[in-house]
Amino acid sequence: MEAIERWVDHLRRGEHTPRSLYSMRLVVENFVRVIGPKETYDWHDAKRFLAIQESRGLCGASRQTYYRIIKSFFRANEWAWPTDKFDIPIKSPPRREFLSPDEAALLLEAAKDRPTVYLALRLAIVLGSRRAELLLLRRSEYKRPKIFVHVLKHGISGWRELDPETCDVIEWYMKVRPTPSDSLLVDDDGAPTTWQQLEYQLKRLLNRLGLHRRWLGWHAIRRGLVTWLYDRGMREAEITKVIGWAKSDTVTGYIQLDREKTEKKALKVHPLLNNK
Repeated sequence: MEAIERWVDHLRRGEHTPRSLYSMRLVVENFVRVIGPKETYDWHDAKRFLAIQESRGLCGASRQTYYRIIKSFFRANEWAWPTDKFDIPIKSPPRREFLSPDEAALLLEAAKDRPTVYLALRLAIVLGSRRAELLLLRRSEYKRPKIFVHVLKHGISGWRELDPETCDVIEWYMKVRPTPSDSLLVDDDGAPTTWQQLEYQLKRLLNRLGLHRRWLGWHAIRRGLVTWLYDRGMREAEITKVIGWAKSDTVTGYIQLDREKTEKKALKVHPLLNNK
């Protein structure tokens, strides 16, 4: 599509890495797929697209990122866009949903008859990778017991060690899902899996198990892992290394603390209330 290529050419003049260009392009291609191909798009198309993504769990900083990407797509093609003072503010629930260990175990068990979503879930739970990062995993970059993870959003890419059971699952999967491509995750025909397919399969599983709720999607697995590790005593700096973040302060936004438990703990450790 000429409009997309025009926009990509515009982005290449800036300071975008190949990975960020790839991620941004996925958003715009999804916009065109959802709204449909047109010669010219208008602001109502953008609002409709964002509303659809919100209904699928888009929120917070990710929502703002989508907004900015679509705005840059409009600007590069000289389509009308509201003034910046009407930019969409970040909206987030006070406490974002995350998967508990029990819910994650249920999901894995229910997904065993769907090899691709089962492996994707297992890797998301073990590595804490984003959905887009799962799609970047390559068969040639798996060397038992490690796999190379391409971390997006200016994170630190590198080799990550896996547990033996996850290694066994990967090796079994590559036998039952052969492909001419190098993508680790593929569909039934051997073509690289798309994020829409992963999203659809996850929602089906959540609905089947009665676990579906607003804001609960692939990123909830990532929030869950960070919260589990923190609850089990890992330091924030250690979690930063595990996930591949460039800055340790990112951890704070992912840890989902229970307010009641936190208040009880504060009363328990308070030096003036427990000084007998």
